Amino acid sequence: MSENIARIISEISIEAGGRLMRHTPQLYRKYGSTPPVRIEPWASGVLIEVDKIFFLVTAAHVLREGNGDINPEDIGIMTGNQFNILNGSIKIAHPSLHVNNDKVDLAIWRIEDGRVIDELKTKYDFLSTNQLGIDHSPVEFSKYLVVGFPITRTKLKTQTSKIIANPFIFLTKKSKQSIYDKLEFESHSNLILNYRKRKIKDSNGNVIQGPDPYGISGCGLWYLPELKMGVTPILVGIMTEWRSSLAAIVATRIHIVTEVLRTEFGLPLQKSAITKVNLYPN
Repeated sequence: MSENIARIISEISIEAGGRLMRHTPQLYRKYGSTPPVRIEPWASGVLIEVDKIFFLVTAAHVLREGNGDINPEDIGIMTGNQFNILNGSIKIAHPSLHVNNDKVDLAIWRIEDGRVIDELKTKYDFLSTNQLGIDHSPVEFSKYLVVGFPITRTKLKTQTSKIIANPFIFLTKKSKQSIYDKLEFESHSNLILNYRKRKIKDSNGNVIQGPDPYGISGCGLWYLPELKMGVTPILVGIMTEWRSSLAAIVATRIHIVTEVLRTEFGLPLQKSAITKVNLYPN
């Protein structure tokens, strides 16, 4: 690939990623309730609206630490200096198509507090259903965009209480089937993407070392139907983990999200032809 083409593709990715940040909040965790409360960057998520009902989708392990659960009230979204608790109900889903498949790591959080929704809308947009890639057919080309917040790229200036968060916008391609086999993931429920940390290209086409992707858990995996400015990205997955030894990052496919929204909330969404879901107990 020529340097000029690489530069153009990089510009397309950055432009699309910039727009996708409107749907991609960074999640924070608070420690304690007595001021001064310590706030730390924790993960990422995607905001979705279906039939005037509002959701945050993220990875299920965002609500776990070690062998214990994290109080959902300790996970929130910052708007300015305000920590917004996502009051509502949470569903955790896994596919039942294969009884031994435990590779889905997904939490769907219905936001029920109208004041929180209004506050989030001052900074973010909730994604509409026409950008959900239900039953997306994976391609072999570099047309998948990861947009999230590695925790190493977020800095909290304690003197001013100002948060500076630098997103990670990364264009990549689907991993080979051999990686699926080694990790024992099923293509019906997961997408695995290449992430060679030491061979990331910057906006100028220079090879640099990328960040440890801790913190992008729960962010979106987006498909670019065309590599051109202004293209509408399609949400095809939620990022769940990094396997550094195989230079791979893993996403849960978005139709598992839509099946939960369709069956558990009775929402008017297309039925997936690929995967059925069951729910873990709330």
